[in-house]
Amino acid sequence: MKIYERQFEILRLLNERKFVTMSSMAKEFEVTTRTIFSDIVALTERYAIKTTQGHNGGVSVRNDFHPFIGTLSVEETKALIKVRVSS
Repeated sequence: MKIYERQFEILRLLNERKFVTMSSMAKEFEVTTRTIFSDIVALTERYAIKTTQGHNGGVSVRNDFHPFIGTLSVEETKALIKVRVSS
C-alpha cells in the first residue's frame, strides 16, 4: 500500500470511527506505529485531527469531520498520478 493510500484509509477510519489508537492502525495496515505517527503528523497539517497521549490515547476527530467532501477517490488519484507520470 502506498503512503497516499494508507493516509486516505486513515482518514476514512477516523471519519467512520471518530477515535482510533495508533497501535490498532499499525496492526490494521501492517506497518509500525512510527509509520502511523508520521502519517498522522502529515495529515494534521491539512485536517483537524487531534492526538491524545498516554493510557487510552489515540487519534480522534470531531463528529462534524467530513474530509471527503470535494476530494478525489483513491482510483481518481491513481489515474491522475498515472497521467502525470506518463506526461
